[in-house]
Amino acid sequence: MAYWWVNHSGTHVQEVGGGYIWCPHTDVNGHARETYTNLTRVAAGDLVFSYADRAIRAIGAVRAPHVNAPKPAYGAAGANWGGDGWLVTIEWKLLTQAFEPLPVFDELQPLMPERHSPLTSAGKGAMNVYLASISSQLGQMLMGFISDGNPELQDEVDDASAMQQVLNANIPPTSKKQLVEARKGQGIFRDRVAAIDRTCRVSGTNDPRVLNAGHIKPWSKSTDKERLDGENGFLLAPHVDKLFDRFLISFEDDGALITAGPGVDALMRSWNLDPTLRTAPLRAGQRGYMAYHRGRLAEVVAKGLWR
Repeated sequence: MAYWWVNHSGTHVQEVGGGYIWCPHTDVNGHARETYTNLTRVAAGDLVFSYADRAIRAIGAVRAPHVNAPKPAYGAAGANWGGDGWLVTIEWKLLTQAFEPLPVFDELQPLMPERHSPLTSAGKGAMNVYLASISSQLGQMLMGFISDGNPELQDEVDDASAMQQVLNANIPPTSKKQLVEARKGQGIFRDRVAAIDRTCRVSGTNDPRVLNAGHIKPWSKSTDKERLDGENGFLLAPHVDKLFDRFLISFEDDGALITAGPGVDALMRSWNLDPTLRTAPLRAGQRGYMAYHRGRLAEVVAKGLWR
């Protein structure tokens, strides 16, 4: 997993709202730029910090590699850019409390890249840098600062830290690959989940092309064995997976669906999903993982994180 920093300048609203980053192939003089070409280097699962108006205001997970795409409707902000460029799809999460780097710049500066730093020596956004590659050490430091003001992001912080531990672990490359793929819901983990249940237990969708393989007990909280255990997962339709991943829905051992409250119930009904659904009973091996998951849903309810 790599870390990136994007300086949006005047395109923050469009790009975060639209779920992407985009830049032209070359600058206005027809020259290639390293921080433009960086879009061709990002990979699914990478983490991106969105900087605009002197603060990091969102973090995002890369969902797919770059594609060639026409310039979005930026208006005046992109008036001088060429019409074709690279687009990377990102699932952005807006921060409840934006993080301003300047007050802690003395701690950040030693870890900033020597070339193409996203911040100037004065701690302000570099106007000539769009997407900068930053080290995992700096990325994890930023996640720590950001989580202080955004406690709901603790899972993302833990996930990034756990991924770095896996990447640094002294284990065979094949094992490391399996664990990384499991985090993305792919590889041997997905195969093992699909061998148990091939249908989304909430929506009834059974098309493998759209089903996500997600962990019941989060990947970052699991042991290496649990990360690859097929009984620690479900195949779920994307919108159901989103609710499950955020502990807004869970299941009793007898298969009864439980939700985080009336707001989730109303959302499900708007999607033609039944919040009172009773699904198939859980397998014995799934029950321990689900007990953890129900505990996290109870925390969401107790903290009032979903109204």
